[in-house]
Amino acid sequence: MAAKYSTEFPIHIGETVIHGSTAARLGRDVVLVTGTTGSLGCHLLETLVSAQDVGRIYALNRAAKDNMPLRERQALGLIERGIDTRILDSSKVVLLEGDLTKPDWGLHTETFLEVHHSVTHIIHNGCLAWRVDMNAKLPGFEPVIRGLRSLIDFALTSPLPSPPRLMFTSSMVIMLNGPRDRLVPEAPVPPELALMSGYSQSKWVAEQILQNAGARTALDPLVCRVGQVSGGPSGDWAPNEWYPIMVQSATQVGCFPEDPRVRRLAVCIGPLAYLHCSL
Repeated sequence: MAAKYSTEFPIHIGETVIHGSTAARLGRDVVLVTGTTGSLGCHLLETLVSAQDVGRIYALNRAAKDNMPLRERQALGLIERGIDTRILDSSKVVLLEGDLTKPDWGLHTETFLEVHHSVTHIIHNGCLAWRVDMNAKLPGFEPVIRGLRSLIDFALTSPLPSPPRLMFTSSMVIMLNGPRDRLVPEAPVPPELALMSGYSQSKWVAEQILQNAGARTALDPLVCRVGQVSGGPSGDWAPNEWYPIMVQSATQVGCFPEDPRVRRLAVCIGPLAYLHCSL
């Protein structure tokens, strides 16, 4: 699958600043971020709004199955995590509902062109349809791989002088089959380390496609492998994640595992690292 989506990358030929674009008008970074209604995405949106170097944020999310309006979903996500919903009133924030696998992502042509002509940085939060399902096989993740390739093509066909920096949220699960006695390298890893599940394989495939694009084109991709992210300052932590489930089970079994090591990252800290690395 990595080879399938690593062919015929566009050649970036951007030469001039589009003077009517948002980036030119604001003189600051314009960020396209995907998946902002989840835990990490909400905190990422909050961090981007407060960043002085960021002038516009396009927050792209898929449509809800229950047809709930995106602004309402985004507001609920912020409330659940103790984040002030007034950030949605910021002139920086533009909420977009779309699908990376559709032409122009399902957006109005004028909207898509405005985004395409303006975006200087892309943060693919990975939650845009990238479901955490350890039982699914690799072919089941092909739509999200296709969406990633769409973002790569979007960046490489940008009319700006340099293609937007593309940051991808990967996962430490690509090392599930790796050694436990040494540190994980900040480098591409062999595929056999990700053989435990289709989810981990799909993340490895995504990393490989980005590596190929970076080697063959002007794209400057960045991969961020996220480990265990805990709840934020409000105490909110999805109850269906493995750690909260284990905590809840303690009331039934009458005991709790003892582990003095803390290997979790507060969800509100992660976005700061994102901005430090990508902007």
